[in-house]
Amino acid sequence: NNVSSSSVTCNNNLISNINKTGAGGYFRGYYNYGSPTTGTETLINNKISNITLTGATYFYGIITYTSTSQNKILRKDSVTNIIAGTSNAYGISSQSGNVVSIDSNQVSSISGGSSVYGLYTSGTTLNSFRNNINTLSSTGSSSTVYGIYVNGATTHNYYLNQIYNLSENAAGGVVHGVYVSSGTTVYFYNNFISDLKAPTATGTTSVVNGVYISGGTTIGLYYNSVYLNSTSTG
Repeated sequence: NNVSSSSVTCNNNLISNINKTGAGGYFRGYYNYGSPTTGTETLINNKISNITLTGATYFYGIITYTSTSQNKILRKDSVTNIIAGTSNAYGISSQSGNVVSIDSNQVSSISGGSSVYGLYTSGTTLNSFRNNINTLSSTGSSSTVYGIYVNGATTHNYYLNQIYNLSENAAGGVVHGVYVSSGTTVYFYNNFISDLKAPTATGTTSVVNGVYISGGTTIGLYYNSVYLNSTSTG
């Protein structure tokens, strides 16, 4: 969808068992790039699973990139069992938006040959909670695995999320449970982050990070549990 539909509802859909044999381009399970001036986009209980890609193909399980005037609800959606190609892979990407709620979603078992993002977010006011992000991995040289990536937030709250079993299996690889690139007011509280690994990494600085703050104005971290049980060769 790339039209200005004010109200979009996409519930209870199954996209599964797809094998893309040609390299290049994009695979998007759900894609909305419209520019509405009002309304709400609702995605509930959609399941995207068992997708295999080849070569330099970008993967987006769910991507919604509408205007800052539209609200969003993403609830109980799942993106699982994905073998991505050699371009970046995104489980759920929610960008822009007015008031956004992302809750009770599952992103798991995504492997690829480039950077892998479990949940990628931006937007005005966002609450992300009770999401389960696990078993993400990459073999890409100098690639990064992110549980949650925050970019360009205004007021964001992340709580009661579980992020675990993330691994990067290349010499130049990096793993971040949470990565904050930028934002005005961003709070993380009562999240659980564990089992982050970069076993073949040779870097000596910040290879495995529970939470990495790269930028932003007011960033608050409260009562999160971070358990790093990792090894690397660096």
